[in-house]
Amino acid sequence: MGMMTRSEDVVAVGLPLRVWGRLATEAEHRGVTVADVLVNAINQVIRPEGRREAVVGACRAGFTDREIAEQTGETRSYVQSVRKAVGLPANRDRGQRRSHV
Repeated sequence: MGMMTRSEDVVAVGLPLRVWGRLATEAEHRGVTVADVLVNAINQVIRPEGRREAVVGACRAGFTDREIAEQTGETRSYVQSVRKAVGLPANRDRGQRRSHV
């Protein structure tokens, strides 16, 4: 799920081809875009404490583990481990979506 929607929202970044390949492989493994992986990595440097809170908030809002992983660039296993650590059940489908707490 891409985070960029308009062409004016895009910035070109030059990366060595081998780095791009590693990013593309990681994105494919996570089921997200390269842009999502980069945003996630940047967010970990800028606000590392926000990773867990973002996952918990999205889970409480009713998003599935898959949707949270796509939105945050985290792996599904990370999302699942955070969710379980705070005692939240898995949201199975969009039908379970709740309003924000």
